[in-house]
Amino acid sequence: MVCALALPASAAQLSTDARGAIPKDVQQLIAVDYRAMQNSSAAMDLKDRVLPPELKQLEEALKTSGLNANHDVDELAFASFHDTGVEGTRIVGIAQGQFDVAAIKANWLKNKVKYTKVRTNRIYPMGASGMAVTFVNPTTMIFGSSEAVKAALDSRDGLTPSLLTNSTFME
Repeated sequence: MVCALALPASAAQLSTDARGAIPKDVQQLIAVDYRAMQNSSAAMDLKDRVLPPELKQLEEALKTSGLNANHDVDELAFASFHDTGVEGTRIVGIAQGQFDVAAIKANWLKNKVKYTKVRTNRIYPMGASGMAVTFVNPTTMIFGSSEAVKAALDSRDGLTPSLLTNSTFME
């Protein structure tokens, strides 16, 4: 599936911030140049046919969160990983682009969206989807279930190993 999504669109290069937010025990990583994919009808057609339901749910939550995915997102990555103490896998999404974080947060404040705090990070709910989102910086955001976002922040903050320490995957 990774190859199928990468053929019509250019492969995306994840930043160090994005790679640092992916837990070490990654099972699958899908990264695409979202802007190029949006401009290709063949890529969008293929995406609609092969994208697993869990990833479609994450992408839909991203679109309904108040962000303009078509304008703000350049690269989009989904990582499935083993979370210690949890049976099965979790999936986290990472979007890279140029986000007007102040305007997005002002909109959430205006709509009285309440956040939870993990260390210095604010995690916001993504509408009624049950998903959550946080901004690592103005160019990187993490989204997914609250548990997946917290696991990604633990990796990013150095509390658990990240993809950057997975020599097999980094090769």
